[in-house]
Amino acid sequence: MKTISSFLTILLVTLICTFSAQAHQLSTSYITLDNAQNPQQYTGTWQININDLEQSVALDLNQDQQISWGELKSQSEAINRYAKTNFTVLQNLQTCPLTIADNYQLDNHFNEAYLVLPLLFSCAN
Repeated sequence: MKTISSFLTILLVTLICTFSAQAHQLSTSYITLDNAQNPQQYTGTWQININDLEQSVALDLNQDQQISWGELKSQSEAINRYAKTNFTVLQNLQTCPLTIADNYQLDNHFNEAYLVLPLLFSCAN
């Protein structure tokens, strides 16, 4: 009986540690798009928490637990590729190609750093 009790205690502790170690709550991402100036183009931005982006794109290249502006800029191709594979705009059942400009910016929401990507979807007639 003591062996079963010990086994259950160890199992419970292991499960608790496993679940707490895997926990990561993703935060909010902000997307704005507008086509008021030109119905064939959607312009806007995608603001993503830098720590969340790090989950999909390796940003901390020197692994010092801090992501610098230089590291963000050096990973711009990977960031743009990630955005292009995860965003699609359809107009008249046709995909509108996405262009992302180089002029990244930083913003802050609730004391968290966000990368701001300028987006342009160009749709054919």
